[in-house]
Amino acid sequence: MALMMSAMVGTVRADENLEARVLEVFQSARLGERARLAVLVADPHTGDTILAINADVPMKPASTTKLFTSAAMLHHYHPTHRFETVLETDGSLAADGVVEGDLIVRGGGDAALGPRFQEGGEVDDVLRKWATELKRLGVRAIQGDIVGDDSFFADDRWGAGWYVDERGEYYMAEIAALSFNDNCIDATFRADGEVGTMAAIEKIAPQTTYWNIASELEIVPAGTSTATPDFIRDEATRMATARGKLAQGASRTRWAAIPDPALYTAWVFREVLVAEGIAVSGGARSRHRAEASAAPNPPARHLLYRHLSQPVADLIVPVLNNSQNLHAETLGRHIALAAGHPPTFAGACAGITEHVQRLGLPAEGFVLRDASGLSPHNRASARTLGALLQNVDGQGYTGFLFKDALDRAGERGTMRSRLPELRGRLRGKTGALGDTSTLAGFLTSKSGTERIAVVMIDGASGAAGTVNRIFLALDEGLE
Repeated sequence: MALMMSAMVGTVRADENLEARVLEVFQSARLGERARLAVLVADPHTGDTILAINADVPMKPASTTKLFTSAAMLHHYHPTHRFETVLETDGSLAADGVVEGDLIVRGGGDAALGPRFQEGGEVDDVLRKWATELKRLGVRAIQGDIVGDDSFFADDRWGAGWYVDERGEYYMAEIAALSFNDNCIDATFRADGEVGTMAAIEKIAPQTTYWNIASELEIVPAGTSTATPDFIRDEATRMATARGKLAQGASRTRWAAIPDPALYTAWVFREVLVAEGIAVSGGARSRHRAEASAAPNPPARHLLYRHLSQPVADLIVPVLNNSQNLHAETLGRHIALAAGHPPTFAGACAGITEHVQRLGLPAEGFVLRDASGLSPHNRASARTLGALLQNVDGQGYTGFLFKDALDRAGERGTMRSRLPELRGRLRGKTGALGDTSTLAGFLTSKSGTERIAVVMIDGASGAAGTVNRIFLALDEGLE
């Protein structure tokens, strides 16, 4: 585990034994010969370096990539900006309340359609609201199909290096301009049967015929430690099967990512319309951007209803706090459009990279292949991450919004159960991908002094605990 040291610069002085403490924690973890460590601690106001270990070596940033995405989003869009999803028809609304044509749901890149920002209620409440609005317009029947149109973005659904065999998992949900319920079906499993039998499906939400959910969760004795169930997707049978083990008496909710989000949205909306008393003669189908087309499908001639997303200030919260990949990639496509690039993975990466260059951040070796950090081909150094956080800290109101959306140690987000010792004093963004664990954010000392702190470990699986211990060592040494 060879390490290259960088001399401290600037006027801020850390505990003279801090570097030794950090290295002792890393080396005592015995993570293997491939393990690499990078650390940067800096003053957020002056940028002075307090501690640097391999700080200029590009490594896989994992989900700390989302820091770059969120910063670029707040650069290109005002915090109050909202995106539109519209209901329209290529026909007309007759006097008798019949829509003479297809009802088209045209997505505008709102990844939060569904229960993401609602309190209580059912998963499909937003679709029921749309049905209510249509009835207020006098709509009582639709002669054509319900069409989900996601052509606002290119039909570009998975990033470079994303794991094909994990496409049934919520964190691998397909990217689309029309999304509903994070492009997942929620399934709750209960292990009330005998040991050795399969757990039952207690509930799925939304209740839909779009996709089938099956359980191959073996019931094991109560008290047995079990791993998170996996979802295996079979396109031919339209089935997502949960596999793994569930302790007897336990209940667990998981989220199965399903194909063609635009069709999923249209399908469930059709079911809701019928349930709400609006007859639909046709079926459900999706419509994507034509191959090689540089523009979305043209709008229909008759607008029926316009739905506005949450403001951008709220849309970055699932990205920075919950590390939601679908939401990060959706923001990436908005960044691409604002920067004059196609709404694709490549366009998003170009727009975010241009923002890094615009800020003048040290970016040698900086490489992006997606906006969420799922790609193992992304590269960023601790120095680049630290410089971004310093820039954010000086951005006034948008900087406040950015920092307020971050995870908080021992409180919320992906750090809800991590580092409770630093509760109220650490906010940041975690990252985990295969053999990579990262954490970058703002650490406030016990005496009240705030520092930027970035820790990256590459080449070692399951190193999050070591990252935690390094942060505790930093906390002790930064008094």
